[in-house]
Amino acid sequence: MGRSSPFNIARELQLSPFTLTQVQDLMSQYTTETGQAFEKGVIEEIHRLTGGHPFLVNRLALILSEEIATERTQAISHSHLQSALKKRVRERNYNYESLIRHASEYQEQVLRLLFGARLKFTLNTPWVNALNMHGLIIMNAQGFCEIANPIYEHILTDYFQPLESDLQAAILVNSYDLRQHIVGDELQMDQLLSRFRQFVERRGREAFKVTPMPQEATGQYLLMAYLDLLVREIGGDLFTEIDSGEGRMDLIVVYRGHRYVIETKIWYGPAKFDKGVEQLEDYLESEGASVGYLVVFHARPNVYGKLTHEQLELILEREKSQIYVYFVRLGVLFEESEKAVVVTMTEDNSSGNVKRKKSVILLAQATLILKIY
Repeated sequence: MGRSSPFNIARELQLSPFTLTQVQDLMSQYTTETGQAFEKGVIEEIHRLTGGHPFLVNRLALILSEEIATERTQAISHSHLQSALKKRVRERNYNYESLIRHASEYQEQVLRLLFGARLKFTLNTPWVNALNMHGLIIMNAQGFCEIANPIYEHILTDYFQPLESDLQAAILVNSYDLRQHIVGDELQMDQLLSRFRQFVERRGREAFKVTPMPQEATGQYLLMAYLDLLVREIGGDLFTEIDSGEGRMDLIVVYRGHRYVIETKIWYGPAKFDKGVEQLEDYLESEGASVGYLVVFHARPNVYGKLTHEQLELILEREKSQIYVYFVRLGVLFEESEKAVVVTMTEDNSSGNVKRKKSVILLAQATLILKIY
C-alpha cells in the first residue's frame, strides 16, 4: 500500500501565504504522526525560503520527508534542507513553468528587482499588477516591489543567467587554464575575483553585450555567471542567495569540501559599504569562517558619488576575520574624464637578446593591469 504523506498535493489552489505559526503547526502535526523531529531553526528556514507559499512549503516538506531524510528516527537537519532545496529548484512543475512564463513577459522589470532596484509597488502600474496577481512579487515593508520568496529568486536568477557562448568565450579566452588557481585542494579565490574585476574593466562596453541587465545589476549578473562557469569547469558547486531589497547577492562556492563566501553589493555610498562589511563579518562568524570576499559594483558615480577608497583591491583585517574587497567600476569606464594612461617600455633579455614590450595601463588612481606581448 505504501504510506501516505500529509504533504501530498493533489492540485494547486490559490491560497494566502502561510504564517510562520501555521508552518510550525503543520510541521508539528507531521512530527506527531511520524515521530520525526526537525532540528532547531529548520522550520523557520523553510518558512523564510518559501515565503509561506502553500505549494512551496508542502513540496519542500514532501521532498525532505520522502526523498532526503527517509529514516524517521533521524531529525530533519539543515543539511537535509539544503539537499532538498537543491533538488527542489532543479525540478520542473507547473508552478515553476507558470513563474517563468509570466516573468519573461516583464523580463526587464524582473531582472531589475532581482538585483536590487527599488521600484514602487502600485497596482495601478500594469506590470506590478500582473506580477503580483500571479504571485511573483509582493510589497515589502517600505512599499517597494520584492520577489515573493528566495526560492523564486533562485529559479528566476538561474533562468535568466547569461551562460551563452559569448560569455564563455570572453571568460575562457584562449583556452584559459584554471588549474593555475588551484593549490592542493583549495581555490585561490582572491586571484579569481581579481581576474574578474580586470575582465570587466578591461573589456569595458563589450562585457555588457552578453546580458540585457540594467547597468546597476550587470556586474552582479556577470559575476554569478563567471563563477558558475568556472566552478563547473573544475567540478565545484555555486549557490546563490539574493536579498533583492538590499541589492545584495551572496555567492557560496563549494570545492572539495571548502566553502568560499562571496558577498556582492552595489555601491550606494560609504555608509552602505560599511554595512556590507559588517554583514559579511557577522555571516562569517555564524559560519565559523575566518576569510570572506566582498565585491562592490560602482555603477552610477553621478548619483551615488565616487568611491572613497583609492585602491580597487584591498584586504580588511578584522578582529575575527579577513575580508578581501574588490571595487568593480561599471560606469566610470565610459566617462570622458577617466582616461587610461598607457606607458610603453622595452626590456632586453640578455640571454637571448630578445626584446619584450610591456603595456602598463593605469586605471583610476592605484590599480595597474599588466599585459605582456
